[in-house]
Amino acid sequence: VPAGEVLTVPQILAHPQIADRGLIATFENVPGVGRDVRVARAGVKIDHAPVATNTPPPLLGQDTDALLGELGFSADDIAALKADKAV
Repeated sequence: VPAGEVLTVPQILAHPQIADRGLIATFENVPGVGRDVRVARAGVKIDHAPVATNTPPPLLGQDTDALLGELGFSADDIAALKADKAV
C-alpha cells in the first residue's frame, strides 16, 4: 500500500522538486495587484516543447469585453450587461 506524508499547500510550494521542475512562475510588481504573484505552470513537460509563462494572469474583468465580443455580443449588448451589473 503506497503511503506518504500529506503536505499543506505552502509546504508543497516550497518543496525542492517543485522548484527543480520550474512548476511555479513568479511575476513581480503586477499592476493592479501591488505585490508579486506566483502562478502554477503546466505540470507536464514534453521534450523540445518548453512551457513558457510569459505574462501574469489578467486582472479580474480585464478580458471581459474581448471575450464577450468573441461570443457574439455587440458593444451595445456589453454596455447593457455592465449597466445591469451582470458583468
